Amino acid sequence: MQLKSGIFFRPAMLVLILVLILSACAPPAPIGPAGPAQPPAGPTAAEPTVGVQPTEAEAQPDSTEPGIQANLEVVQFRAMVSRGVEAGTEVQQAQTRDIQVEDRIEVLKLEEAKEQSYSILDFPGFVQAELFSDTIVLLADAEQQSESVSEIVLQFDQGHMFVEMSDETFTRLTVETPAAIIRTLEEGTDFDVCHIGTLTCIVVKSGAAEVIAHGQKEIVKAGAATSILEDEVPAPPVCAPGIIFEEWEENFRRLAATQALDQKVSALPKTLCASTTVELPAYARRLYQDLFRNSSSGWDQGKIGNYTIGYAESDYYQVQIQAPHEKILATEPNKTLYEDVNVDIKVFTEAASSGDFRYGLVFRRSENKYYALVISPRTKTWSFLKSSESSGTLRVLKDGKEDGINGLDAVDTIRLEASGSTFYFYINGEYIDLVRDGDYTGGEVGLFVQTVNSPDVLINFDSIVIWDLPPPQLDPTPLPRENCSNGRDDDADGLIDRADPDCERPDSLRTPTPRPPTHTPSPRPTTSTPDGPPTTTDTPDIPTDTPDIPTDTPDQPDPPTSTPDEPDPPTETATEPPVVEEVETPTPG
Repeated sequence: MQLKSGIFFRPAMLVLILVLILSACAPPAPIGPAGPAQPPAGPTAAEPTVGVQPTEAEAQPDSTEPGIQANLEVVQFRAMVSRGVEAGTEVQQAQTRDIQVEDRIEVLKLEEAKEQSYSILDFPGFVQAELFSDTIVLLADAEQQSESVSEIVLQFDQGHMFVEMSDETFTRLTVETPAAIIRTLEEGTDFDVCHIGTLTCIVVKSGAAEVIAHGQKEIVKAGAATSILEDEVPAPPVCAPGIIFEEWEENFRRLAATQALDQKVSALPKTLCASTTVELPAYARRLYQDLFRNSSSGWDQGKIGNYTIGYAESDYYQVQIQAPHEKILATEPNKTLYEDVNVDIKVFTEAASSGDFRYGLVFRRSENKYYALVISPRTKTWSFLKSSESSGTLRVLKDGKEDGINGLDAVDTIRLEASGSTFYFYINGEYIDLVRDGDYTGGEVGLFVQTVNSPDVLINFDSIVIWDLPPPQLDPTPLPRENCSNGRDDDADGLIDRADPDCERPDSLRTPTPRPPTHTPSPRPTTSTPDGPPTTTDTPDIPTDTPDIPTDTPDQPDPPTSTPDEPDPPTETATEPPVVEEVETPTPG
């Protein structure tokens, strides 16, 4: 019976086997984002199966961030693009070519042409670089690291390049020459750079750049220039007002005979910029200054708990704390809210008994929100701190060791330069580092002392100056007129006769001679830091409350904004107020 049953069902089994064989031979269903397509049910299952096609969005490969596009546009004459040992491809005038990482660009010079060879390397939305005759540059890297931060690295072997950066996105642009490494530090940094022979030169027109060579770094800000030989450290920046270079750039873009950038920089007066000296530049504008020689200038005085502050007879403003793990802030008496300014203080300490402590300046303070730049003379370290409104706790945004700190019983000069969300700082005239943080855009400026674990410190503040640089002013005196046919360079711009466009230019269109350099970076809108602070280390066991020290000076009119230490004394001498010996209940600051 079983055998008959098996014989009876054999044709049906053959049909099923045939269906399975046909299905196995059908084209496989493609795998989309949702997995393999399912074959339709029913009697048509043996037919070839067509998979579900992915949508346009599904078909795109996974990518966390878009890449940075780059292209080369040849404006005048031609350029060559190559990669590795491959033969180069010539790009003709008015043509555009996409540029990839590891592409090498050479702007070709026509030997007898009067016009300049000229191309533009463009990273749309990020950076634009103008390249000129005999310039060789290689795109080493171009990466979008986040929505607002990108990284571009150019190897610049020779020639001239004018760089203009976007104000909208923060691009870390690095230009590597045989003599130095140049890095941009702010949004919208524009600069001209050259490498000729063994010399690199740079002129910064807006923003700021860091120049590094042989382990030493210099900050070059708007209105400054420097040069670097391959075997030497960077020269200190000299003042280079932008007005001097604007007309030079215009001529350089057009005429091949225009003076090279290194010659233009070498001809600048050797006037050091403000950041290269502990002294203020002669043209600095003092917004506030106190040498602490007049006890009526309005700073807090008195004793409260473990704190004693006030004017010393030896022309100092003294702060003494007699307990560990305490801190005190004293802000300038006018309570002015400053944004982009520079702050200089001179300070020293009398030897503490033991333990560590630190002191310095605060800026952009509003209640418990502020930044502080402090040094520790005992450990020769510095810290850039941030206090938050919610708890008043201090976070270390950046710190380090600096052997140039003088130590106990010697005066140190601390300088802070605030520009938008970027803060540069210097100790005894040496550039130390920078910090970016956009949370606090303005506030009060003052002094800071903190005992870390020292039971007793006495700090002497010698002076404080809050200052900036006025905008550039033009001298209406016209330049010497270039004669068009006497064979001499009448206006000393490197161009002779009709090669100088000024020989035919009306006086009304000619650039006036600049006065002594007074350029300072324009304040930029404050933006949040794209990549956050480098470190976020909480200061351990530090109380968050900062008492406001009572001022024991009787009610009197607000002190004048002019320097309280002018040689001409006021007509009425303020009476020295009695010192308050104790205040039982401090008010948190």
